Amino acid sequence: MVYVVIILVILFGLYIWRASRHQHKQAQNVNHRLNVINDSDDNDVQLKHLKELLDSGVIDKEDYQQSKQRILKNKI
Repeated sequence: MVYVVIILVILFGLYIWRASRHQHKQAQNVNHRLNVINDSDDNDVQLKHLKELLDSGVIDKEDYQQSKQRILKNKI
């Protein structure tokens, strides 16, 4: 019985570790995509990439609106 509990604890720990690793990679990917958008000089290209991130579900509507306003402020 003790061995079963130990095995379950180990499996649960591995599951948590893998899930956190996956979440960290997703966060890095989002940061990379946002940096690519920020590095672009063309505001139209920035807005297009930003819309793609919104449509794909990588960012939410609030992040989209904030980033869009920042891009448009720099356009003037």
